Amino acid sequence: MGEFKFVSTLASANASDVILDALFVIVIGLTVVFASLILLTAIFWLFGKFMQRGQKKSVVHNEQADDESIAPKPAIIPQMPVAETGVSDEVVAVISAAVAAMSNDGKRYTVRRVRRVANRPVWAAAGITESTRPF
Repeated sequence: MGEFKFVSTLASANASDVILDALFVIVIGLTVVFASLILLTAIFWLFGKFMQRGQKKSVVHNEQADDESIAPKPAIIPQMPVAETGVSDEVVAVISAAVAAMSNDGKRYTVRRVRRVANRPVWAAAGITESTRPF
């Protein structure tokens, strides 16, 4: 049988041809990446404009609502949360602050009672231990 001889195309090519081919591949790759990024940016921008347009239509202009927003609203004095014995006032204040910080949806939440949970299930205790373990 005949002898198989492997000849590399790079071995027969000039160094300048290899460098030009490599640069051509790099330019094509960069062009494809940046074109796709520009396309994705345009898609997200159009999606944002479309969603803003939908929200503007749902807002109805009402003169009576404007007059009510100018008038000062009476101050509401929040009730102090009731805590069981053994729970310090600082803990109640921190819990109330955390609830207030999490309520960014425009609704008002009130902490009415703070109490300790006597017996947690084993899995709940393990989850709390895992979540609060120091780094």
